[in-house]
Amino acid sequence: MSVEIHDALIALLAEVAALKEREGALRSEKTRHQEAIATAENEVSRIVEELDQIREAQLKAKRSMDGLRDDLFRHEDEEVIAVDESHIPTEDGAPVETGAHRAWKERAAHLRKVQ
Repeated sequence: MSVEIHDALIALLAEVAALKEREGALRSEKTRHQEAIATAENEVSRIVEELDQIREAQLKAKRSMDGLRDDLFRHEDEEVIAVDESHIPTEDGAPVETGAHRAWKERAAHLRKVQ
């Protein structure tokens, strides 16, 4: 072999060795980055779980507050609407005459006769 070819082969072998060394460094860096990514993903998962727990606690607190508000402002007795039938108009437009109203008229008529 000639000296030039020999020198070229040695240079190529030196380059190959440098590339292998660089490849090894890059692989270790890749592994380090993959571990960092896995750690970050675990941290994200943990944070998401904590956020879900916080949302559940928030909903539970809101339901509790709504229950307390309802208890605080609850009406003791339900309002009942009393209907006075003497003021309900009939089909011809005159109010319905109740027994008490009829008795009042009869008494008034009797008193007119006595006078």
